[in-house]
Amino acid sequence: MVRLQTLRSQFDMLKMKESESVEEYFNQVIVIVNQLKLNGEFVEDKKVIEKILRSLTRKFEATTVAIEEAKNIEKMSIEGFLGFLQSRELRKKQYDSKPLEEAFQT
Repeated sequence: MVRLQTLRSQFDMLKMKESESVEEYFNQVIVIVNQLKLNGEFVEDKKVIEKILRSLTRKFEATTVAIEEAKNIEKMSIEGFLGFLQSRELRKKQYDSKPLEEAFQT
């Protein structure tokens, strides 16, 4: 019982760090979710996805809003959600790494 309470608390307190990648943060969340499940806790994908959306860094704010407005979270899989976030992260990195002049060329 104490173990479950500790894991629930860890899950609730998780927050993505600015220096973390989506995959690194996701892995932390999934480790705790798997431990919760091993200790008899039922954890829905929806709960995990909502937790991650609430705890992403500000650089994902537009992505979070888009997902909340356009996607049916209840029908999303954790794997699909991870893939979507990773593709957004990669696009942002590619966009941010382009020189300003290159971004405005036609």
